[in-house]
Amino acid sequence: MFLRSDRKLDFHTKSGSYYQIKIPEKGIDLTFNARKLLLYIPSIHNHVSVFDFNEGKFLNEIKLRKDTKITCSGISNFNGLLALGTENGRNEFWDPRVMKKCVGKINSFNKYTKYRNNNGVSTLRFSDKSEHLFFSGFNSGEIVVYDLRCFSPLISKVIGHSKPVKSIRASHDSNFLLASNSNPMKYWRLSTGQTKFSLKSEIDINHICSIKNSGMVFFSLNSKNVGIKYFKTLGPIPEWSKFIFK
Repeated sequence: MFLRSDRKLDFHTKSGSYYQIKIPEKGIDLTFNARKLLLYIPSIHNHVSVFDFNEGKFLNEIKLRKDTKITCSGISNFNGLLALGTENGRNEFWDPRVMKKCVGKINSFNKYTKYRNNNGVSTLRFSDKSEHLFFSGFNSGEIVVYDLRCFSPLISKVIGHSKPVKSIRASHDSNFLLASNSNPMKYWRLSTGQTKFSLKSEIDINHICSIKNSGMVFFSLNSKNVGIKYFKTLGPIPEWSKFIFK
């Protein structure tokens, strides 16, 4: 699926463009619930469109407070909990079974970040290995790590002051965190916040994507090419990609 700036959503298969629909409002992110086959499309305002693949139609939208502007979204693979990051530094959590109001909030902007001026949530991520771990990145370049069972965060770290965090990924064993702003990308231990290595790119990074259960990382760069790199410490190399690194 491709989210376009003209309020259209493109569905593609291996053979190319398959189908196209128009969404109610201009979207800023895509989050897919694979269990229920629901697609969440946060808008540039305070609404989230919900598309049901089973029925092939839009359901009732999620509405946040009028003064709330959504910046990013994410979903837990364990329980389907939907998280929405906002411009005012708050993370809101929504239960897919009850969409009339959020079931919880974390006001990180006021409590747990060092830099607080205009410090909205820039990206967020649930852990793929633990149902309780949650990561939130901010415009200030800070990352805050939470155990959702606790009232206070586990750790916070600045990966680059005044550069918004763009991507967060946990390692294969969930002991390390891979995080990036436009430059650099840092790999650090969750328990201590100690940086194990840092990677600088000649071209600004827009997004990173790690392949599940492996050490393969793709980089969406500020260019026409997609970067690719293998990190042995992140996990094993996928069978299908071994020919690349002979």
